[in-house]
Amino acid sequence: MRFGPIRAVVLVLASSLSVAAAYAQNQPMSPPQPPAELSQLAFFVGDWTCTGRTFATPTGPEHATQGTVHARRFLGDVWYIIHYDETKTATNPTPY
Repeated sequence: MRFGPIRAVVLVLASSLSVAAAYAQNQPMSPPQPPAELSQLAFFVGDWTCTGRTFATPTGPEHATQGTVHARRFLGDVWYIIHYDETKTATNPTPY
C-alpha cells in the first residue's frame, strides 16, 4: 500500500500526538515554583503610606498629595499586585 506525502505527514503527526498524550498522563501537573530572584521584592509586601507634591501641568496646579500603597503576593506567590490610592482633599479633588 502506497501513502501519499500528505497521508504520511498526518500519520506521523497522529503517532506523535498519541505518544505525547500517553506521556503527559503519566506526569502529574504541578504549579510553577517562584524563581529565587522574586524574593528580592518581598520587602514591598504590606501597606505603605506616602506624602508628596505633584508638579503643575496644563490640567492642574501643583498640589500636595498623600496616598496608600497595598502590595500583596498572589497566584502561588509567583506574581505581585500593587495598588496605589490617593486621598481626596480640597487641593487634590481628583486623586489618582
